Amino acid sequence: MAQVLAMVPSAGLDAVLVAVELALETGPPGQVSAEHVINVLGRLNAARPPSGGDQPASEPDTPGRHGAL
Repeated sequence: MAQVLAMVPSAGLDAVLVAVELALETGPPGQVSAEHVINVLGRLNAARPPSGGDQPASEPDTPGRHGAL
């Protein structure tokens, strides 16, 4: 479990705690590995929306939007 604790500085304590809780809920009782927790943590990080919520999303360039040629 030292591998899990080593993830705290980069991922944050809250994220690691959530990953541990999810791994304990979904894994076989008494058989949750550090690799499982790290995998769950990676999936949580991949699911995060990109930062910069203050910026509006750019609109996709649609055909005909700039006028006919």
